[in-house]
Amino acid sequence: GNDWSLVLGAKEGNGANKIGEPGLIARRSEIGNDGSFKLHVGDAKMVKMTLNMMEGTYLIETINFENSLSYVGTAGGWNNNGGSSRIALVDAAKGLYTGYIYGKQESYGNTFRLFSPSQLGSWDASTGNSDVNTFNGSIAAGGSDNNFEFTDGDGVYYVEYCITDKSISATKISNMNLVGAFNGWNQADDAQQMTWNAEELCFVKVNASVSGEWKFTANNDWGINLGGTIDNLVGNGDNLKAEGSTIKLYPCRNTSDNIYCTVE
Repeated sequence: GNDWSLVLGAKEGNGANKIGEPGLIARRSEIGNDGSFKLHVGDAKMVKMTLNMMEGTYLIETINFENSLSYVGTAGGWNNNGGSSRIALVDAAKGLYTGYIYGKQESYGNTFRLFSPSQLGSWDASTGNSDVNTFNGSIAAGGSDNNFEFTDGDGVYYVEYCITDKSISATKISNMNLVGAFNGWNQADDAQQMTWNAEELCFVKVNASVSGEWKFTANNDWGINLGGTIDNLVGNGDNLKAEGSTIKLYPCRNTSDNIYCTVE
């Protein structure tokens, strides 16, 4: 009814709400002042606000997260002392980590955990399956040790872990292709498929002869693709323009903070 007196606010009063502590909501007409919420967020990157209309309560929480997470699992000998591959940099707008992980099947499964750089060396501080509510695609809760598990065997997986939604998904990369003006932008061109090199953790294509503008696509589809610059490849990035005949794509960030490629 365009009546400001009916707007809901903090019953404690204008700006008197406390982060991390539950409070009461009320109509402005009951409060006697604006009752506006104030976000005392400090260095937090996100804020989560929950309103319980049945009980008339609210809760404002700050959410912080590290810039990156590391893979520690079967493919790296379960080394949690800093030698593992980094999977992603966070999207500060969403709290979403994305990246490519090479998973290796062992007798006890294709399992792993996630660590922030400050957590390496401490198993108790790592992220495991109990920290996630929703699993999608080729990933599941693995065993009794709170591990994650890739469900499609050895290979490279594109992983998305959302810290705010507590969800994780993985898509196995069955193939990676070169696609561009040189092949009519055919994302499913068998002649342009790359081969996985498990020792170097890279996809390789020789005698490629790329020219003009081009990109990388996965699984014969545009849903997962990489572009940008050869030293910093990102999802849905700009077309590349480097020319060469031997292409190596390093998606797992095992030697760099960036996904990158070499063109020779």
